[in-house]
Amino acid sequence: MTASFDFTAYTDSFQIAAVSLFDEAATPVEVAGGTYLLVAAVEYDLLCFGDRPALDRVACRPGCQTCCILNVSVLFPEAVAIYRFLKKRLKDSELQLVRERIREVHVRTHWLTDDERIEIHEPCAFLDEHGRCLIHPARPLLCRSVTSLEPDLCVEVVTAPPFSEAVTIPMNLFQKNLMDAAYVGFSSALEALGLDGRAWRLATAVNRLFSVPGATGEFLAGKAISRN
Repeated sequence: MTASFDFTAYTDSFQIAAVSLFDEAATPVEVAGGTYLLVAAVEYDLLCFGDRPALDRVACRPGCQTCCILNVSVLFPEAVAIYRFLKKRLKDSELQLVRERIREVHVRTHWLTDDERIEIHEPCAFLDEHGRCLIHPARPLLCRSVTSLEPDLCVEVVTAPPFSEAVTIPMNLFQKNLMDAAYVGFSSALEALGLDGRAWRLATAVNRLFSVPGATGEFLAGKAISRN
């Protein structure tokens, strides 16, 4: 079934679903809720249409932090969902520490290329002291698209000296392509509605939400949100 799956059609259908959910969204709760529903839908489709033995081979699991030094692109509603997830799950003291960490990562990585980010080994802002992802249930679509089948090769890639020979990491391409298709469909839906459908750096987007209380309102008003 996966070999004949039409990812272009999936992108189109996901766009239609996202437009329906966000057409009348007027509050941060509705933005986050719509995002949760879309992510739940693509995860359900992954189980329905993906090859289960192949999915079970994916090495990416909670607690594996090897690739958590990569730049991650998110859409602004994904950041809103993450922000609200943190606000609900963490105590005030814990939230303050995470907020400070997000700001630090934003400042350190905002202008770095993907290769430069890997070279300095700056960890994701959302790793706890044990290297576990604080936002795993609410993680972005493009985090979900990372589907390595060989964790040892992941370590080899991120620890290799600059300009080393490229290493190909085998991945579950169905899961990767499905999440990528959902991301493109979601972005296209936002643009069709006159909303910000640009790719954001993860720490930059969530930092904006912590720094500017009205940032979600700016998004819903169709404004181009500052990335500073």
